[in-house]
Amino acid sequence: MKKKIFKIINKAKNQDGYVEFFFTIFVFCFLISILIAIAPPFITREKVSIITRKTVEKVEFDGKVTPQTYTFVDNLINKANLTSKNPKYSFTGNIRPNGKIQLRDEFHFKINVTEKIKLTGFDATDINMPIQKELTGISEVFYKSSEL
Repeated sequence: MKKKIFKIINKAKNQDGYVEFFFTIFVFCFLISILIAIAPPFITREKVSIITRKTVEKVEFDGKVTPQTYTFVDNLINKANLTSKNPKYSFTGNIRPNGKIQLRDEFHFKINVTEKIKLTGFDATDINMPIQKELTGISEVFYKSSEL
C-alpha cells in the first residue's frame, strides 16, 4: 500500500499523475465520510442492547415491574443519550396486575428507537432507520399465593 502511494506521488511529481492523485484523495475522503455517516446506527444498536440486557437482569432479580423499574429504564436511556431518538419500550408476558412475576414465569422487554442516517447536509436525504430489540427473561423470585 505504501509503495503504491509513493508511486502515485512520483507520477504527480512528473506532472503526469495529478488527476490520478487527486482522484485517489477524493475517493479516500468520500469513503471516510460514508463511514462516519453509517456508524451511528451500529452504536445506537449496541446501546439499545445494553439497556435491554440490564433491564431484563433487574426485573429477573426483583421479580416485579414497578414504577421504579420504569424510572430505571428512563435513567439508562438518558445516560445513553437516546432521548432524542424517540425511544418506546414495553413489558409483556406473565406479569400480574400488581406488577409481580412468579418464579419461572417468562416476561418480554421490547424497546424501539429510530436512528436518523444523514447522507448529506440536507434533510431531504435523511433515512429513518428503526432499531428494535426484544429480550425474554424469567423471574427468579418466588411469591406465596397470599402475596400475589
